[in-house]
Amino acid sequence: MTETTYLQDDGQDKQRENYGLVGTQGPENDQSSCGCFILKCLRRLIRCLCRTICWLLSFFNCCCCPRCYKGNVQIFIPVQTPTTFGFSSAISRLCKEISYKCQLCYDVAMLHEALPLVVVCQISSRFEPDIDFALNDIKWKKPFVVLLLHCGLESSLPTLPTASKLGNMEKYQNIEFIDVAYNIDSELYPCKTNKTARSQLQTFFKINVKA
Repeated sequence: MTETTYLQDDGQDKQRENYGLVGTQGPENDQSSCGCFILKCLRRLIRCLCRTICWLLSFFNCCCCPRCYKGNVQIFIPVQTPTTFGFSSAISRLCKEISYKCQLCYDVAMLHEALPLVVVCQISSRFEPDIDFALNDIKWKKPFVVLLLHCGLESSLPTLPTASKLGNMEKYQNIEFIDVAYNIDSELYPCKTNKTARSQLQTFFKINVKA
């Protein structure tokens, strides 16, 4: 009887040990699963914070996130006039039509080196003084485009591309000049100049914009 009781007690002890092992492993598994859940929540929270910060900074054109550079171009308008104000809306629509996002900048301090640069230069008197004034504060090492904004009817547009006149000047190296015809009433009206400008811009963006 004593031996039998001992065996029974021994079986109960083993059973208790097994229960004990299960009991000790259970909390560890719970803790590890809880830790994984917390990590997932933190990752999601960080992603949401990054997206929120990028979204907020995009209003001021000062986001430095490489993900925000994809498909973006920056249009710099150094001189604000009623004409350039209207043209800013027209060029934004043009960029959208050729599948690019346009960031309008009105201050040199807002420019990003990681984004392709397009400078708007309204031609009001003579080519060279107007271009030099528009490029006065720009220190840009990469190639960029200058949109020469001709305001008027098609009959008043230059017969030869402006680039052919300025291309040989040393100070304008690494700069591509594109003539654009604009009218306050018709905006970027259909003409040979604007058709060529659209094609040149599309080529420049295709080469320089991050996909």
